[in-house]
Amino acid sequence: MKKIKRFIPLTSDSAFKILFSEYDEFVKYFLETILETDVNDIKFLDREQVKEKINEHRMTLDLLLLINEYITLDIEVNRSLFNYVMEKSLFYAIKVFGSRIKEGEKYKKNFKFVQLNLNTRSNKKSLPEERITIRNNSLDRDVTDKFLMLAVDIEKYCDLYYNYGVREPKAKLYAMLGAKSLRKLENIARSALPEKAFEVFWRKYIYMCNDDEIISEYDRELAKQMVLRNELNGALEEGKTIGIEENNISMVKKMLEKNYDINEISEITGLTIDKIKEIESQE
Repeated sequence: MKKIKRFIPLTSDSAFKILFSEYDEFVKYFLETILETDVNDIKFLDREQVKEKINEHRMTLDLLLLINEYITLDIEVNRSLFNYVMEKSLFYAIKVFGSRIKEGEKYKKNFKFVQLNLNTRSNKKSLPEERITIRNNSLDRDVTDKFLMLAVDIEKYCDLYYNYGVREPKAKLYAMLGAKSLRKLENIARSALPEKAFEVFWRKYIYMCNDDEIISEYDRELAKQMVLRNELNGALEEGKTIGIEENNISMVKKMLEKNYDINEISEITGLTIDKIKEIESQE
């Protein structure tokens, strides 16, 4: 096993945006397995992922790709419970879905939008993977087959892999994303990926875990998450006496005072950006 300076989880911003920053054998296999389709062409519609921009703070989607000229794929890594951020994710998904159709352009038959939500916090009530569509309940059918949200519970896939022996290709990839040590990551990756894809992935990952700039960025990411958790815990304690609604408002006000980004506040609290702006305007 190769030595590294620091183990960086694949679902961290530092790792995810670098590993998926360019089209290679690893990215190709990952996407083909998840989407269950051949991938012949990829265009990066959001280039925030590249290493030279890793320290910039920009409000963009985690990863936005155009696959085979007709599948728009938005990949989001969520560190809050998905039911808290589902409304925001749906809002982003519909916004991007609409933006892919240019003014004056016909609604193409060969067009599809997929949002993949990789959730790092497990929800006891959720399935390992949930498919969310735009549905007409009166007719009991989907309105369109061009829109799909996939909500993936990474922890549940890890449980299926380690405790129930599930070894389907998709399950192995999701369990790989949730690996919490270098040894576990290498073992799952060797099993989950074809030889060439593994070689590309492992070379990039080992380099990343020995790069001082990336390690420093990951440390800042951890520190930021710790501060946010402390803010959340403090607000929850207040919530025991002042109620849920007042608790959310109190939490938002504290985070605004400390100049947290509105998108981050929305992810932590589950409130919409419009609601947060409304609270901000009342200050």
